[in-house]
Amino acid sequence: INVSATENAIIGVGGVSAYTASTSSIAASRASGTITAVNSGNHMHVGGLIGFNDAPVSDSYANMAVDGQSTAASKLYVGGLIGHQWGYSVKNSYATGTMTARGTNNETHAGSLIGHITGGTISNNAVGRMELTSSNYLGHVAGYISGGTANNPSLIHI
Repeated sequence: INVSATENAIIGVGGVSAYTASTSSIAASRASGTITAVNSGNHMHVGGLIGFNDAPVSDSYANMAVDGQSTAASKLYVGGLIGHQWGYSVKNSYATGTMTARGTNNETHAGSLIGHITGGTISNNAVGRMELTSSNYLGHVAGYISGGTANNPSLIHI
């Protein structure tokens, strides 16, 4: 998946879904391959499975090479599984691969599992072999947590 965006809008890019609304759910989903997303407009959320998520996710995984780049002074959230987790729960899921997040400001959040968590519960998830590169906030489970709970995360070799 290759995306180049210049619109002044919020952009979501994911291997299965760019945006998942609260009226849906993701279960037993798989994604593998490469995502390259370049944005010179507004906010961008890039995930191996889902770009922006506001729904329950369970028993899913992504084995991706994820590359998110922003040349705008805007937010860039990049995750091996989910770029931005807004609410609900993510459980029994994992991510492997490589991930790069390159932004031009201090709002670049990159996590092996989730780039930015605003709310919800993250439980019983795993991160396998993940190579991370970021220009700002970087974490193996999440790049930045501004709300929500992370329970029983595991760093394993898959």
